[in-house]
Amino acid sequence: MRLLERFKALEAFEAEDQEAVIKLIDAMIVKNQVQGVIMGRVENKGKG
Repeated sequence: MRLLERFKALEAFEAEDQEAVIKLIDAMIVKNQVQGVIMGRVENKGKG
């Protein structure tokens, strides 16, 4: 719910600021995905 409230507040930002926040969110998502892949590979190496 907190995140949704932040997004609603973000709607009042200028387009340039909205784009900066979107890029930050995208970067965090990619970081999380990469960490998951790396951790998956590390875990799988221990099983072989």
